Amino acid sequence: GYYDSVFLTMDTSDGVDESAAPVTAQVREAPLQKVVLGVGFTSDSGPRVSVDHIHNKMPILDWRAVSKFSYDKNTQLLNTEWRGLPENSGWHWFDLGEIKRENNAGTYTVDSARVRSGRAKTAGHIDRSLFLQYDYSMSKGVDPPPSASSISANWGWTGRYFDNAAAPTRGMGLAVEFGLGYTLLGERLPYTRAYGRWLGILPIGSADTPSGAARRPRLALRAEAGAVTAKDEAQIPQTQLFLTGGDTTVRGHS
Repeated sequence: GYYDSVFLTMDTSDGVDESAAPVTAQVREAPLQKVVLGVGFTSDSGPRVSVDHIHNKMPILDWRAVSKFSYDKNTQLLNTEWRGLPENSGWHWFDLGEIKRENNAGTYTVDSARVRSGRAKTAGHIDRSLFLQYDYSMSKGVDPPPSASSISANWGWTGRYFDNAAAPTRGMGLAVEFGLGYTLLGERLPYTRAYGRWLGILPIGSADTPSGAARRPRLALRAEAGAVTAKDEAQIPQTQLFLTGGDTTVRGHS
């Protein structure tokens, strides 16, 4: 996100050693700040508006900040994420602050806040993260769950094994997360949270178009699983739990 474009030019003039030809890199820096405005509409939540702000060099910290505000009938969100430059080891610091209102549970509305701080690393096709997180939720409506807050230590790992990162035709991706938390309201109790998701892309033959180009159909398969383990008395924030139902998951029942 720090550059709009990068051009690489190799010297191919006569007399240049092909095995050691010099390469010139030209970069065009992105604007220091950028604002993106968005409008949309979905059949589930109606009209939607959003505002994104990017600052590539925050005062004092010199970190990159990406802030977002979005509003629709079901979800109102305001968050900001700050990221430091990668160190020689590849790891970088990051912080996140977020407040949200959701009305996806049907009978009650959830107001929540989240603060996260930790380190992350991207190396090739592997992403890793380690972070501490504070969550708070308060519900209003018909038969809402009690207010809750917690602090947790979390680890995340993502691996992408595709034949092409931009336009994959085969391969798989796997992401796992694990957290160990402690509730702060009501009876203070520990809990664990685990989540995993998998995406597989399988080629299912090929077909020629009238223009003679090859078209390669493929099948995408997706699986997700999550679990929170705790005593019944533990007041865990709603944002740490899992809600099933809708067109993107399996309809769940107690």
